Amino acid sequence: MLLGSASAQTAPTRFGEVTFSRGEVGGQLFVTGRAGFSPLAPPAETPPLGECELSVGVLRSSEIDPEAYGAEAGEQGQEAPISAGPQLSVEAGGRTLFTLDASGPGYLLAGGPTELLKRIGGVAGPWPAGAVLSVPGQGSVYGFPAFRLPLPDAPEFEWQSPSTVNTSDVLRWNGASSNPQARVKVLLRQGNGQSARNVICAAPDTGSFALPQAVRSAVSGPLKVVGAFRTLETVTREGDAELRVRLEEGGLR
Repeated sequence: MLLGSASAQTAPTRFGEVTFSRGEVGGQLFVTGRAGFSPLAPPAETPPLGECELSVGVLRSSEIDPEAYGAEAGEQGQEAPISAGPQLSVEAGGRTLFTLDASGPGYLLAGGPTELLKRIGGVAGPWPAGAVLSVPGQGSVYGFPAFRLPLPDAPEFEWQSPSTVNTSDVLRWNGASSNPQARVKVLLRQGNGQSARNVICAAPDTGSFALPQAVRSAVSGPLKVVGAFRTLETVTREGDAELRVRLEEGGLR
């Protein structure tokens, strides 16, 4: 969601990213979160939606899963921290469900039913209907304005295709949101080590995806499904501040 017209907006110089990861442990759905604020713009998503990229060799960590492996904007040489206030919170029904440190990436536990959830900084999920993210904001030179936004939500993502596929197969998953702001990144590999052939695709979240003809022409034989991730993101601007709120699911396989 991008508010206002592009022609009337100031180019953003302050950027916030809040990511909620939804998963399951022992049959218990859970949600964890992290937040980061920076004067550096986040890198563009690759590959473009509906396309695939081919490479040879070992996948870089940012290609596999940038969040899980710490390829954060803060590692790119952030000069000055951006503060959004003391804590962010997720609220619903008049109560706080989840809190996050607002000054940088990290976890802060609000509560959870098990010791495991406490260790990973999660709360039982999914969110109740009407849950919102509250960013308190801070009015200073390096401050970030206040935001109050509904959380992105989608049906639970579940990969359906087998662990090994052919280039002619249609890749499938359950829980498609059909939201144009959602993308499913699929990582495929043939072989191992420096000689491995990698195919990274960004599919619309429609529940199925056929590999483009360029991939089918370049690669033959079976491919191992290395990972499948869905990301649903909203983007909101207020003056020169841009806030991205993301829901992600899936993982390495």
